[in-house]
Amino acid sequence: MTHPYYQQRAPLIAEQLNANLALVADEFARAAPQVDLEQIRPALADELADVIAALPWVGGEQGRMTAYFEQNAGIIALGRVLLGQGLERSVVAHLLTRTFLAPLTQLDEETRFAMGRDFMANASIKRLHELAEKSRERENPGDFVYTMVDAGADDTGHAFDFGIDYHECGFCKLCARTGDDAILPMICNMDEESYALRGVRLTRTQTLASGASHCNFRYSLLPEAAKDAGQSNK
Repeated sequence: MTHPYYQQRAPLIAEQLNANLALVADEFARAAPQVDLEQIRPALADELADVIAALPWVGGEQGRMTAYFEQNAGIIALGRVLLGQGLERSVVAHLLTRTFLAPLTQLDEETRFAMGRDFMANASIKRLHELAEKSRERENPGDFVYTMVDAGADDTGHAFDFGIDYHECGFCKLCARTGDDAILPMICNMDEESYALRGVRLTRTQTLASGASHCNFRYSLLPEAAKDAGQSNK
């Protein structure tokens, strides 16, 4: 049964997916000319309803990960349809990434970099510490569970400003329940570009999706996004 929160949000989730697809129509025509976006809309709507029905409650408007689940509901539904069209997985992954990132790529660079600076700000990091502590209470079983990591050097030797170790992944749990294991790594592979567009360098050398004990996210503000020393957390 669809959670009442997502049932209410379903039209907005569908609207956002359709808006994203409109932004990447040219890329679909180039990378997968055999796919007619208008013809797949009924199947896409059915798959989206199925994914929304499986979304876990993670706090609604107050939950850090709610927006991620809503955004990726459309990505999972689209992935199902494109895989069903017989497209190669590399093509599907490419189109899912372009669809997911479409709204972000429409923003000018300074707006995107401002988002990155906000994420890397001390107030944001403090809030993440609080949320990490809260996550380990496992109030919502389908949610993420994570701990914060202080500044240091990542596994490749690059300095980072802070890190997050994800010990439980909500998308891993969701895709395991819904049988979308093929789409799961495609979701993971969007992260680095998503943060880079906002002026944040993300390094990650392992994921829960690939069988590791945790995902090791490490973040640093890219030089071009740092307006001055006061906006860097170093």
